[in-house]
Amino acid sequence: MEEDILLAEVNKVISNKIPSSVMDKIDSFRYINMLFNPKTLIKNAGGNVVNTTMGNLRDIIATPIDKLVSRKTGERTVGLPNLKEQARGIVDGVKTVADDYKRGIDTSRDIKEGGKAGAFKDVPVMGEIERLLSAGLKMGDVPFYEAAKNNYLANVMKLNGVDTPTPKMIEDANQAGLEATFQQQTGLGNAI
Repeated sequence: MEEDILLAEVNKVISNKIPSSVMDKIDSFRYINMLFNPKTLIKNAGGNVVNTTMGNLRDIIATPIDKLVSRKTGERTVGLPNLKEQARGIVDGVKTVADDYKRGIDTSRDIKEGGKAGAFKDVPVMGEIERLLSAGLKMGDVPFYEAAKNNYLANVMKLNGVDTPTPKMIEDANQAGLEATFQQQTGLGNAI
């Protein structure tokens, strides 16, 4: 976590030194007009609540099937929903988004993925609107990403009797979080 914060702060310093183009500002203005309304923010969070609930139902149904399949594979991958870990993930996600907003950073962005500061970073009112929109959208996703990631990791570790997750388990948990919030990279998504 500290590494993510430090990387985001370095990214912010670098990004703030790069001037925004007129096209960046036009694009940002379009996004603000499209997305900065209560309906979008409520649908984003609401969709993730529904998706988390459906994922929990899926896991309840899939657990006995996975138990049978594991007799052949020797590995369990699905367990009953771990509501305690999901709740911890939601709380951690909310804290992360609030801390990012307070610091003026974005720990969810990666430098190589274009994690630059907002186009209106040099325009106080518009810059703050950009930051509020970003935080609002992240508030609808990051807590549910963390909930799904925590749930998957806790289950797979328990089901396979390990105390320390393997790199593959961590990678799969990350993928579970991305899929739960519809943020995974797909060929179709990249093409669009």
